[in-house]
Amino acid sequence: MVVGWLAVAVPLGVFTVFGGAYGVATAVWRERGSRLVDRYGQYVYLAAILAAAVPLAVLAWPSGGLRLPDRPLGVAGGTTVAVVAGLAAGVGAYLFELIVSHRLRRTAAGRSSIMEGRTDTLRSTPADQWPRTAAALVIAVAEEVVFRGVGLLGLVHAGLHPGAALAVTSAAFGINHVYFGLRNVAFKTVDGLVWGALALLGGSVLAAVLAHLAFQSLVMRRLNRAALTLRATAGSA
Repeated sequence: MVVGWLAVAVPLGVFTVFGGAYGVATAVWRERGSRLVDRYGQYVYLAAILAAAVPLAVLAWPSGGLRLPDRPLGVAGGTTVAVVAGLAAGVGAYLFELIVSHRLRRTAAGRSSIMEGRTDTLRSTPADQWPRTAAALVIAVAEEVVFRGVGLLGLVHAGLHPGAALAVTSAAFGINHVYFGLRNVAFKTVDGLVWGALALLGGSVLAAVLAHLAFQSLVMRRLNRAALTLRATAGSA
């Protein structure tokens, strides 16, 4: 169970360090520091989450790996079911967040910086859109290994009630995204509940990984297109 709790605590530690570094950078170098974080922050987080995911997965493997053979919620499902459910959950999460965000932005509170957070870290230019997209997809897999694999399934495998494990890891997943605003904390907590339920239903991280990959692919597609549109508009001005 220790490894499972580490999977919850380590990413929050990574976020704390990242948030502290961002605060120092913006305080010392102001706008330049903010630009540096926006430009390199995604890659720094990629390195940090991989540094957490790989050793945690190695530690968890002898005690059952990233699978639950008994499928604690009693729903049997093969690979095909996991693929379909995962992709559907990822697309569904993307559409849900898109619709709710659009409605929230109609209000002053919904447009506030505390709700919006910073998304510039994920925005790309034509020159770096593919490296950023690749980094986002690798991060998605690493986060699923940590939160749904080692964290959720590891805690359940060690004897914690599935509902409690699901609640704890989903809340940690949401808090881990506070850099992107309080709205995303709520969104990612819900995503964690849905994707975690898929992991419990299937007894593996496959569906959750596919859900996160589908979601992240759609997000990066939208951000990359927005960056190209912004660049074209600026070029014609």
